Amino acid sequence: MLVGPALYEWLSHNLFDIAMIAAVIIALIYAGFTISRKKGRYRQ
Repeated sequence: MLVGPALYEWLSHNLFDIAMIAAVIIALIYAGFTISRKKGRYRQ
């Protein structure tokens, strides 16, 4: 994998897709934590 102009060009083309995927993953993790916390509170 070339590090330099090729990498920057690839990032510029795929930055939006990477940001969308990262946002979805973060949202799923956040939702998972909130749901697990609510379940824990209800159990107690």
